[in-house]
Amino acid sequence: MAFETWLWFAIIYAAFSAIPGPSVLAVVGQTLAHGVANGLRCVVGDLAGGVIMVSLGFAGLGAILAASDAGFQAVKWVGTLYLVWLGLHQLWHAGRNKKETPRGFVSGFVIGIVNPKANAFFIAFTAQFIDPALPGLPQFLILGATSMGMAGIVLCCYVAGAGYLRRLLFTAKARKRTDQLGGTVLVGSGVALGLRG
Repeated sequence: MAFETWLWFAIIYAAFSAIPGPSVLAVVGQTLAHGVANGLRCVVGDLAGGVIMVSLGFAGLGAILAASDAGFQAVKWVGTLYLVWLGLHQLWHAGRNKKETPRGFVSGFVIGIVNPKANAFFIAFTAQFIDPALPGLPQFLILGATSMGMAGIVLCCYVAGAGYLRRLLFTAKARKRTDQLGGTVLVGSGVALGLRG
């Protein structure tokens, strides 16, 4: 694979990752609600789920799941309901001292794993950059690692921005509003996931 091909892939994928969607909404919501460390755990969970689904997609299972409307809808709605539940739970407990462990990794993992159409798109998009004259697996691994790296960088930038906003708002008086904003964003990420595809 030529360096220029790889560079164009990295730039386009970074731009694609920057478009707000369920992953961005989830990491922002987790950061606003529970802090930067939990937002970063959400990023790691999202990338872990994405790696699994992209690997399955490369093996053909993602395409099968995306082609099965009933299977796709079931997976999508389980993830949607989980994220909405997290957001409503956050809204209900807004402003209170919470002792439970924040669910950053889990919510990120759910986002990464329950979006088979996005992962099928990734396979189709990546195929445009693979040179058929060269072995496919090494190229796919390079592009897969690049896509995860670009998505990780973009999501970490969103976490940093949400963390800055949280510090500005994080006073005793503003705590409830910060929690409400985080819960609302989590509900929004679930709704966005439910409305996709």
